[in-house]
Amino acid sequence: MITEIRFWKDKILFRDGWYLYLHESGDCSVISAAVAKKKLVDYNEYQASQDISRGGMDRDSAYRCRGFQKINGDYVYMRKEAEELATGPIHELSETLVIPEKVGEFNINYLCKEAFAGEDILKTVVLHSKIKKIEYKAFHGCINLSDVKNVPEWIDIAQEVFTSTKLFDNDSIHYLGHVLFKADPTCVGKIVIKEGTHAISNYAFEDCAEITEVICPEGLRKIGIGAFFKCSNLERIRFSKEMDYIGEAAFNGCTKLNYVEIPQGIEVLNRNLFYDCENLSYLDFPVNIRKIGYDAFHNTSYMNRFMESDKTELYINNWLIHYKTDENLILNIKHGTIGIAGQDSINWSKPRKRSAVILPNTLKYLCQNALNMYALDEIILPESLLTIGHMAFAETKIKQITIPESVKKIEGHAFNRCEQLDKIVIKGKNTEVIWPAITDRRDKGEILIVAHRESPAYQYYLKYGEKYNFKFQNIEE
Repeated sequence: MITEIRFWKDKILFRDGWYLYLHESGDCSVISAAVAKKKLVDYNEYQASQDISRGGMDRDSAYRCRGFQKINGDYVYMRKEAEELATGPIHELSETLVIPEKVGEFNINYLCKEAFAGEDILKTVVLHSKIKKIEYKAFHGCINLSDVKNVPEWIDIAQEVFTSTKLFDNDSIHYLGHVLFKADPTCVGKIVIKEGTHAISNYAFEDCAEITEVICPEGLRKIGIGAFFKCSNLERIRFSKEMDYIGEAAFNGCTKLNYVEIPQGIEVLNRNLFYDCENLSYLDFPVNIRKIGYDAFHNTSYMNRFMESDKTELYINNWLIHYKTDENLILNIKHGTIGIAGQDSINWSKPRKRSAVILPNTLKYLCQNALNMYALDEIILPESLLTIGHMAFAETKIKQITIPESVKKIEGHAFNRCEQLDKIVIKGKNTEVIWPAITDRRDKGEILIVAHRESPAYQYYLKYGEKYNFKFQNIEE
């Protein structure tokens, strides 16, 4: 009897009448029996295609080995794994679907891609407060679905979750409880979001090309990924003072947006946030920002003016937003700077001549690609530093580096392709090292990790040391 079916690091399980989709992150979703079977078919079709393209198998053999039979020219999946997985009665769908908080030992905290897509029997879905996200097309094609109850105050709702359902009323802006989940592309002019709205979902106003201004009510806290993507006539948005999250690419392609004041509660400016906002010429953000993502200001008026000027560094408040890589040999960052923003693709197309960097003792944050310079061969990190971001030192010539005790996290690929790196000293007993911070060396040359034996760095060495040719030395010896 099958007890689980594994997809890469994800699984399909059967518990107490429910099919479950367990993501590698630990998140768990209930799914319909039809979707369980579809995931099996999709997975095995993909594996057959890999057997053909990479393994050199002929098409018929590849599909046959993956459980398909050729019938009237089409490959039909014939294995009954999903049915064999069930060890008891299957939960029967009815007009009302109540999403359980827990199934067996698993907490149900999201609804995965296409979880109940096409189930036309559904009329009502009842959520619970611990559901944190609903993924792409989870209820797409549920043509009789007209009500969703118990919607959490903040829930991450992806694109096309409720397309081809009855949830779209006669209004141009559609709400579920406290969440604005979709606006029609026909919206025009000034938009006043109704009182009591706490969140705007992912891509909610995507391609609403005729809106010009958005007024957010007090109490609105979150704006999702791509929420105003390509709203090409949006000139201004008035945020709620209670705002604490704006998703990546939220204003990507808002070409007429020209004035933005970020609320005090925002601590992260996500990647692509104002990408291609060509007229953005005034921007103010709080001093408590702790991360600015890659390409956040690409092709804005703010950035373009800088690139055309004689200046070599662009600062906003206490952040270094951008620096020209083909100017000067030394990057001397001014005192008082707390962070270096993620460096965007402008840098990639130009020579990276900077060979030395002087960091101030006020610096706390190195974001993505912050010091990605071919010529950089040594650096002294200040004791104020808290985080080292994704690919922060990628492709440099650094040979040895000491990570101060103050650093809380070294993110994945921080030292990507640093092929001359042979020694890294990690002074903190609690510094988190995220895979593969220092494990993607193509040459697999020896790297000595000097750290505390009881630290996460030592655990990292134990897990990856043999495979990636690490050596370890106790920092106290």
